[in-house]
Amino acid sequence: MQIKLTLGLTSRTLSNDNGSEIFRASIGEVFYFEDRRVAPTGTNISAFNDYNGNVRTNKSDLVGEIAWKPAQHWETKLNALFDTNTDDLKTATASANYYASNTELFNIKYIYNDASTTATDNNQQLDISGIWSVAPKTNLFARLNRSLKDDKDLDALAGFEYGSCCWRVRTFASRATGDESPTFTVEFELNGLGRIGDDTETLLNDRIYGYRREDD
Repeated sequence: MQIKLTLGLTSRTLSNDNGSEIFRASIGEVFYFEDRRVAPTGTNISAFNDYNGNVRTNKSDLVGEIAWKPAQHWETKLNALFDTNTDDLKTATASANYYASNTELFNIKYIYNDASTTATDNNQQLDISGIWSVAPKTNLFARLNRSLKDDKDLDALAGFEYGSCCWRVRTFASRATGDESPTFTVEFELNGLGRIGDDTETLLNDRIYGYRREDD
């Protein structure tokens, strides 16, 4: 059994009006009381091994998060993972999200991963997505995930959905890394009876943060 101690600290600021959270800052780290036999991803094992092959480091990466809601419907977050053994920033994300309703949302995120810990060169990414109602019963949606280092798109899609109380049609075109041409996806749904075509709802849930059907 491995003995360890987890230390964490969280500070929150709450609204005087309704008690909702306005600001949150958290930091945490794990301390081990015996040598670990498995090194963290990306660690130079030879630099920490003793003669028995055990990893000598006695603490985990330092994890931190800051969340702030500057205005109604807006939330910003900053997350970071810092290797205190090598003084390297391993991962970090900075994001801003606007969510007013299922048909009015916008997301933007910057993602950083230390190049030594990733299997690809896509260690700096920009991810933008959103859904917006442009007319009664008609919503547009789009997503762009781009590698900043390689200056190329990793995933892109754009489309629309139109529906009433009884039926709905949803279609979009998408293109991922390695695709020679865009993929076109279409789904037609009769409420209570079933769907015809591709499972667009699952795809959009996976690729657009906050996406939900308007009647959910």
